[in-house]
This record gives sequence, structure tokens and C-alpha cells, in this order.
Amino acid sequence: MPEARLHDGSVIEIEVHGTGPALLLPVDPRPAAGERAEELRSWGMDPALGRSLVEGLGDVFRVVAFDYEGHVMAAPKPGTLTPDAVAADLLAVADAVGADRFAYYGYSWLALSGLQLAVRTGRLWALAMGGFPPLAGPYAEMLKVTEATHELAVAAGAPPESRESPSPRASGDGTESGRASGDGTESESASGDPARDGRALEEPARDAEGTGDAGDAGDLDWSTIEVTLTEPQTRQFVTLYRALQDFDDRTAQPRVTCPRLCFVGSADEISYGERWGGVRVSLAAPVIDRRAELEALGWDVRVLDGLDHTQAMQPARVLPILRPWLLSRTGR
Repeated sequence: MPEARLHDGSVIEIEVHGTGPALLLPVDPRPAAGERAEELRSWGMDPALGRSLVEGLGDVFRVVAFDYEGHVMAAPKPGTLTPDAVAADLLAVADAVGADRFAYYGYSWLALSGLQLAVRTGRLWALAMGGFPPLAGPYAEMLKVTEATHELAVAAGAPPESRESPSPRASGDGTESGRASGDGTESESASGDPARDGRALEEPARDAEGTGDAGDAGDLDWSTIEVTLTEPQTRQFVTLYRALQDFDDRTAQPRVTCPRLCFVGSADEISYGERWGGVRVSLAAPVIDRRAELEALGWDVRVLDGLDHTQAMQPARVLPILRPWLLSRTGR
């Protein structure tokens, strides 16, 4: 199995499936099983999210799958998870599999990671962003949420082995455990933690009326959810969003030269309670309100009517958009 050495010296495992143009997918290709799979299904989530994406694309692309979210939770990078470092990590994965040219698809914070990659390299033949706007991104709001979550983690003093949360998971990979830790051993990452949901490190409050499929998250009192992430796990995302405060995504647009797609659920709006900074993170509005501007800048835009953040990341929603769009970029 291929491996890549990341900016902090830790190693991440990679799976490669299929042949054709290379496509980097930062997802865990290992499905959840047993009770964990049933729990994910109860939340309207695919317990084999990463695997479903790989299988849905691997017949026409050389899919390079790697659980970057799981890795940073298992081997936190509290002082070094900057946009430069993330882009370097993604390039290290491409280099490890000999992909000189590649496409990239990421959802939520992994989508913004793709944007950071695209402004730093000319190696992309396509960029697809889901669940995060490429223009007018909520970087300031996300910093407030991550800083508040970090403060709660410090106050809670959660031990490293306590990485399970009672809240539903909306991670981009939908699986139970992370990849290898920095010392090369398998370690449990924050399965069940909304930290691995690209929306934020915690999901304490959604709109009062609630959104979602089965197991309506609106029925939970998010203010009672305790932070079980460790200080390093939360601090690495503070580091990331602090480094993004000076990023001007409007002036960066000319540096994205490859074909590009963005999509979002029209209901992707998250309100956070006072414990988490009391902010509203709008992921849908920047795409919907600026659709004409985005298209003028060269973006193909798709809006999934009525879907929230979790619903819009499911393979059944993503593949009908992503697969034909990527194929059209290859001339097939």
C-alpha cells in the first residue's frame, strides 16, 4: 500500500483504485460496520461514504483515496496545520502515487483545502469543491467557532483516548477509525465527532426547527453536548483558520486556472450557540447569492435544493454531479 510522508513527518496510507486520469479523494475508503454503520444510517448517512465515492468513480478514473481528516485527528498538527502545510501534504500524496497531473474533490474544510492547493500549483486538471464557497467564504466565523471549541477542550481537559462524542457524525468519510498515527501504529480517531464534519469542530446548534433526515438532529439539545476532543486536535483547526484570516478568495480567483466546480445544499446554514461563539456560518448563501459572479469567474455551480450540509455530502447526491462533470473535463 502506498504511503506519503506529510509535512510533520507523519505517514498517511493511500489506496489506489482503477485506471485513467488521476483523482485525489481525501476520504476513508473503509466502510463502517456493525453498530457504527447502523448509527450512521439512522442519521441518513452512508456508512460506506468513502468507499461509495471510490467505487462510483474508480471505473473511469485512477482514484487516490486517503483519509486526511482521520489522519489529522489521529496525529494532530496543532502548530503546523496551515494552508501551506495542507497544500504540501496533498502534493505529497500525489507525488507518492506518481500523479504529476490530477483532479481533486473535497467537501467542506477539505474543499477549502482544495482551493488552497489550486492557488499554489498548476498540477490540477480539475477542482471540485462541495459544501464550502469558493468566494466570500466564512473564514472569520469559522475561526470564532474553532477558537471557542478549543477553549472548551482546554477547560474539559479531555484525555487523548476520549475521542468519542454522543453527537452524530457528519464526516466526509463516514467510517469509524482513523489511519495510522505518526508512529505508524493504527489509532482510534474521533469517530462520532462532528470535529470531522467540515462544518466545524463541534455542532452544538442547528437551526431551531432542525434539519436532516432520519433521527432528526433538531431533537437534540446541542447545548448539553460535551467537547471530548483533545487540545491538540482542536488547536490545529484554530491554527488553520487563523492563517486563513488574511486570505482574500476574490483576488485569488485568477490563480485558479483549472476547470472548477462548486456545489452546495441550499439549506447549508448553521447557527452556533453562545458556547461556540454565537455565530452563524453560512455556506449556501455565498454560492446562491453570487452564482452569476462565480460563473463569470469560470466556476460551474450546482445548488442542491433543500439539502443541508450532511445531506449534500452523501454519495447518492455527489456522484450524479461529480462524475459527469469530471468526465466532461476529460473529453469523455
